[in-house]
Amino acid sequence: MIRVALVGCGKSKLAVPAPARELYTSNLFKLGYAFADATSDAVYIVSAFYGLVRPESILNPYERNLKDLGGKAYRDNWGVVVARSLQAELYDRYGGLPASQFEVVLLMGEEYASVLASPLARAGFALDMPLKGLEIGNRMAWLKKAVEEAAPISRGSHTPSPEFLARKAALKELAHAAYVKESREYVPPPTPAWRKKLRKLGPLGTFEGVKAEKSGRPRARGTSRAMPRQIDLFGKAK
Repeated sequence: MIRVALVGCGKSKLAVPAPARELYTSNLFKLGYAFADATSDAVYIVSAFYGLVRPESILNPYERNLKDLGGKAYRDNWGVVVARSLQAELYDRYGGLPASQFEVVLLMGEEYASVLASPLARAGFALDMPLKGLEIGNRMAWLKKAVEEAAPISRGSHTPSPEFLARKAALKELAHAAYVKESREYVPPPTPAWRKKLRKLGPLGTFEGVKAEKSGRPRARGTSRAMPRQIDLFGKAK
């Protein structure tokens, strides 16, 4: 079973943008992150403001906690969003493994853990809540001892299943088809550079018309296609 740690954010923060693992400066957060990093295959940070974030994600400082952002309905919805975000993240990271293959360790206070436990369990994750019922002082003492005694985990690579790779390839094809469709329907902004090129192309011309004109060949006019992406925002031919 793959072990995934979720570390709760902290109140004390740097005054400037920083990676999430460095933004929070409290001793409790540092101990929690150190324990998670030493004993888990994957580590994520849970922020009241940003939700689920990767440790390397750059975050701006903020001064809000979960209670400040809304009532029970908001907190419940926040928990569902975090759980779904974790599902999507792990699905992509570990090649489509189901939630039942993961053990999620909640390293956070009761305020956050109580909101996340239910949606994570419903999603199929196994839960480990080693800090449940402990006050801040006892949490710090438990984490400090656990960090000292922890044996670093071996983070082995995982080979994606053939089903996952096939599904990912299909999604890539769908995304490419949507990109092509969007490019054909793209309407350029009315900047002077664009207007100049549109005048050269005619009302329904294509970029190939501009290249033909520059090469001395007849301009292509009157096509039924809208202008594709081959003209960039700087007005230069590709």
